[in-house]
Amino acid sequence: MQPYSPQYGLSLGRIFQQFGTLGKDYIPHPDAPNTFPELLRVYRDCTRTGAPLPVYEGGCEDTIYGTPEANYAFRYMHDTVHVQLGLEFDICGEIAAAKSQLRMLGPLTKEEIRTFLIDTAGQALWHTITGEFLEDQAVFVQW
Repeated sequence: MQPYSPQYGLSLGRIFQQFGTLGKDYIPHPDAPNTFPELLRVYRDCTRTGAPLPVYEGGCEDTIYGTPEANYAFRYMHDTVHVQLGLEFDICGEIAAAKSQLRMLGPLTKEEIRTFLIDTAGQALWHTITGEFLEDQAVFVQW
């Protein structure tokens, strides 16, 4: 396997942006849902009204996916997986959502898979252990 390269995250970011349209399907917001029941309620409201789903806008300055827009697209896809599969925001739900999302991405290189899993499953484990949200994805994934 190759050493980590930012290119792996950039290629993933391009793929995420194919799963929804910024401003139409989702929109960055400081008060996006942060619990599963809240996400479920907001998702249902957005589906009923046609409004874009709010995704958390913070922590995108150091995204491994290239741009804040690509990170918002990742979050939209990830939140949609949570809703469609009924997965809570606990460690089991986060890992299951990451695995399902990985399958949806299609064929990836081993390095892209490793980068994605470090970012998703790794961050879920980090949050479970520390109770903190990672603000610098790039440093975490490279570490």
